[in-house]
Amino acid sequence: VSLRSQIQTLEGKISEHQKAMETKSTQQEALQKTIDDNKATIVDFRAKMRDGERETATLKRQLEDSKRKIDELTKKVGEWTEKTYEWKEKAERNAAADGKDAGSNEGDDSGKNGDPQALFLQAAMERKKTVNTAASG
Repeated sequence: VSLRSQIQTLEGKISEHQKAMETKSTQQEALQKTIDDNKATIVDFRAKMRDGERETATLKRQLEDSKRKIDELTKKVGEWTEKTYEWKEKAERNAAADGKDAGSNEGDDSGKNGDPQALFLQAAMERKKTVNTAASG
């Protein structure tokens, strides 16, 4: 084999090797880009998780505040219902003591039998007494 053919063979092998190295370099660059993209995705995901955790904490606080307000308002409704019932009883006693009916119509006994509001107030008072008795016992 001549020297020239050996040189050409070696040059061909070098060229093939360089092409293989370029291909590997291109593949390596593509892999590095994929890795970088995945890292960016992970960073975005972690940021979204932190945002979600903050939002969840905010919603929990709002829920607790709402429950507290509901409890406070429920207690106020109970107290005002009790006061209303007491005021109604007092007005009826005063009217009976004066010989007058507490209502605007003479002879109307809607405060005793069949008045939905009076029945509701009475039920609320009884329910509150039951709850208070159960809570204290």
